[in-house]
Order: sequence, then C-alpha cells, then structure tokens
Amino acid sequence: MSESPWTFGTESARTGGSDAVTLIEGPTFALSGRSGDIHTGGAAGLYLLDTRVLSRWTLTVDGHPVDALSVTHDGPFGATFVGRVNLDGGADASIVVMQRRYVGRGLREDLEIRNHGSARTEVPVVLTAEADFRHVFDVKAGHFVEIEPSITRATPNGIAIEPGDTTRSPVDRCEVATFPAPDVTGANGSAGSLEWRVDLGAGETWSCCMEVSVAAGDEHVEPSYRCGAEVHHAIPVARLRNWRHSASRISTDD
Repeated sequence: MSESPWTFGTESARTGGSDAVTLIEGPTFALSGRSGDIHTGGAAGLYLLDTRVLSRWTLTVDGHPVDALSVTHDGPFGATFVGRVNLDGGADASIVVMQRRYVGRGLREDLEIRNHGSARTEVPVVLTAEADFRHVFDVKAGHFVEIEPSITRATPNGIAIEPGDTTRSPVDRCEVATFPAPDVTGANGSAGSLEWRVDLGAGETWSCCMEVSVAAGDEHVEPSYRCGAEVHHAIPVARLRNWRHSASRISTDD
C-alpha cells in the first residue's frame, strides 16, 4: 500500500475534523465525513493521479441529508456508511440508508435505501457530484489556484465532468455511471445532480450501484471494483485476503 500524500510533515488543510473517514488503495484515496458525504470547501474528496477527481459527493432523500449512524471499515479500501433520514420530523426515522464504498483506481458505491415504516412512501433521491481537478498538494497546503470551472454533461448512465483548463490536469475526464440510470440529470438546476424517483412500500429496499472512473490521455483507467462484478473477486480484496491467510497467528489459553 502506497503512502498517502497526506502523511508528509507540513500542516494540512482541513479534512473534516475528528469524524473524517479515509479510504486508500495504492495511489487512490478518499476522504469524507461519517455520513459518506464529500462537501466542497475543505480537503475532502476522491484523489487519483495526484488529482482531486471528486470534490463533492452528497446524497439527499426527499431533500434531507443523511444523518450518520455508524461507519464500519472493511480493510483500508472499503467502508459501509449507515445512516437514516427522518421524513416527517417525528421521533423515529423510517428511512435507513446504507452506502458500501470501495476505492481503487476509482470508486464504487453500492447504495441501499430501505423503508422501515408501515406506509408506502415516494421520495426523490438525489446524488450531486462535482470535480475541481485540483492537484493534491495544492489542496493539502491550502493553496488557492485560480482555475476554470469544470464542464459537466449528461451521459446515458450519468454524467461526465471535464476540467475547464485541460493544460493543468493530467486527468481529462471523470465519469459517474449509475445502475439503474437516473430518471433526471441536472436536478435542482445543478448539472452534476442525478435524481431517482423512488417508490418504496413498507419494508421494501431500493438499490443502486454507482461507479466513478477517469480518463487520462488515450487511456480509460478501469476501476478495481466494477458494478455488476463480485466485490470479493477484486484484486485489492484478494490481496488483503491472501495477506491475512499468510500472517502469523498466535493462540494461548491464558
């Protein structure tokens, strides 16, 4: 596992405080809050090729942000974020949100939304993704570099984001593909917003797989985790599994 650029000995930009969650696989790493959201304005993001290829990744359900409950790590490169959404302002939240996130040459996120209430509910689910393509060391040091706004366009299964000034970034494009495809692209007047209109009966679950990849030059960098493929077959998972099997074990009756 490669050393993260955040480990060198200078003062870091804000990464979200004590609740920051870091996932890393080789040169790819992601920083987010405990809800799984990546908000603009700090150092949080998804980094690949020394570039922040996601500077925003936020989820809302019926306009409400997800209230974080717990985070469980699955190795250094994966985590499950569990949260809830209170739709009616009552004592109990009927909507539970689970995000299983994996990083490695990109990002994959398996989203599940479950209705624990007794009544059917129809809610808009909105994912907003943005990329500023800033260099990792500029972000870490808190350097403000004037850059052209990114360009976002719709694709059949999501969006593609390109840097406004291609001469400054080794990454030519960041693509967000979702399965199923969003019902609406550009929701709420934001080019990077993807919306699904989800109808959930009592006890029902809606699922969506989201995949983030990048293109650099003539190469499309294939993520280590692909939607539709078994996670346990991915190279980082197999490598960690083999390491655990080969590690020494000690047992004692005391």
